Amino acid sequence: MDDDRRKALEAAARAADAVADEHLPTCDAAVLMRAIGSSARAALAATGRGPAQVATPAYRDNWDTLFGKGQVVGQA
Repeated sequence: MDDDRRKALEAAARAADAVADEHLPTCDAAVLMRAIGSSARAALAATGRGPAQVATPAYRDNWDTLFGKGQVVGQA
């Protein structure tokens, strides 16, 4: 994650917390802003873990069942 994006997410989390602090804890606006702040923090924490996993272990284990085995290449 580049530095500009990190700074923007940190600023968004701080701003969301500031707006939430202006409201009662049970107010819908406060609940929404807390969720936005925690989402920004989760995005910050998730960086650096490598690419997203696009296949489950069960999918990879059953690849041959789904698509068949590769063709065996031999001499003619």
